[in-house]
Order: sequence, then structure tokens, then C-alpha cells
Amino acid sequence: MGRLDLSSLLNTGMYADIHLVCTGKKGNKQTFKIHRSIVFSQCQKLKELVLKSSTLRDEFFGVDVVDLPLEPEIFEGVLALLYSGEYQVRYQAAETRAEDGEEEVWDNTPHSLFYSTRICGMAQQFDIIDLFSESATGLCAAVRNALFHVDLPAVLDELYATLGTSPYFTLHLASIPHMVAHKMKRFKIVRTHLRRVLFKQPVLAADILDATTEALEEKWHDLLKLYKTSKKARRIRVLSTMSNAVLAVVAEMMMIGTWSKKEMRGDAG
Repeated sequence: MGRLDLSSLLNTGMYADIHLVCTGKKGNKQTFKIHRSIVFSQCQKLKELVLKSSTLRDEFFGVDVVDLPLEPEIFEGVLALLYSGEYQVRYQAAETRAEDGEEEVWDNTPHSLFYSTRICGMAQQFDIIDLFSESATGLCAAVRNALFHVDLPAVLDELYATLGTSPYFTLHLASIPHMVAHKMKRFKIVRTHLRRVLFKQPVLAADILDATTEALEEKWHDLLKLYKTSKKARRIRVLSTMSNAVLAVVAEMMMIGTWSKKEMRGDAG
């Protein structure tokens, strides 16, 4: 982002005037030795959270020590941007285990899907627009290369649970349901892979249907232009293609509805 890189101050803790002890949901802890002038000047909401949190005085270092209920690995990524101005992607091992007999069907290589999703969530929590934009760009790129990944349903579930109604979603993440919709139309195995998360996250299902409808409208207009300039025999073939396109969308809508009914019956049982 074209600014002075102060990462060395974060890495060494030199001249730090406050320590933030972050504790994750699994009890993992990490202490960050930071500088009020660097961090709080860029993130007012973090400053407010620190002021509200439990504070102890470390007389040896002469600094305040504040406990925060934040995931250390994700918070470290937030701090990295505040100090360096750059978003740094991290790759993690797959969190989902493929079902028996499908180990070779789905990609299970390390990826940055969860990391970028969680960075987006913390960026929204602290209203750091630059970080949200950069991590969202990274997430969209990762999804584009992971549409056959074993973790995709869990990533979409977490993404829509935390950010599905975010005002930033439409601006920065709207390409994700379009990419998913494209693969669902082409590959039945992807539709099957995502059926549970489509029921669990109705906003995701709606976004995919919207993306499918938009694609149909674009194709419809293209075919309509072709129809108007075609001879009779070719017009019949174009009409058949147009009809198939409509039927494909209707079938997808009915399929999602069927999945939902099956899931509801399963939950009731």
C-alpha cells in the first residue's frame, strides 16, 4: 500500500507501550507487544475494546497488559497489516475429512480459505476497510482455485454465518456465489457436495439462484440476438437451446427445494 513498513517493531516488541494477551476459543494464547500510536491511530474500535477489557500493570516492563478474547493467529494477521500495510496470506491444512470412498475425489491440499474468511470477519469487527478489501480479494482468488476442495462447504458455511449479511459482502465478495453457481451448473458432484450448506445458509442458496438467473438472462439476450439474425432452421435450434437454458435453471431451483425438504425431514427424524 506504499507506506513505511514497521513490521520490525511488531516482531521485536521494541518500544512497545502495551501488551495484548489474546486467547482463542481453544484456549491458545499469544501475547502481542504493540504500540498505541501505530495501532490505535488506525483502529478506533480496537482501542475501545482495549479500554473496556480487563487490565493489569506489568511493573517490570512498565506497561499495561490487557486480555482480549481474540483468535491469536487471526489477530496477528490484522496487526501485520496495521504495521506493514500489506495483507499476508497464510495456508493451513484442510479441516474437513472426506467421506469414505471419496478421498481421491476432493482436493485436500493446504489452503487460505478459512484464514482469509476469518481475517475478513475480524476486519469487519474492527472496521478496517483496507484489510477487509485485501483479504476479500485473497479469499475470492482462493475460492476460484478451490471449487473442488473438501473444505469448500465448511468455508461457505462460515463465510455466510459471519459475513452473509455484511454491507461489505456485495462490494467485495459477490463473485463467490457466481463462481459456485457456475460449477454447480456444470458438475452434479459439486451440487451434491454443497447441498447441506445450501439448506443451512438460505442466503447462500438465494445468492446462487440469483447468480444462475443473471447468467441465464445474459445467455438469453445473446441467443435472442442470434435468433433475430438467423434463418428459419437455425432459429429452431436456437429456440431449443433457449428452452434448455430455462429448464436448467428451473431444475436447479427445484433441486435446492428438494434438498431442503429432505434435510427438514431428516432433522425431524
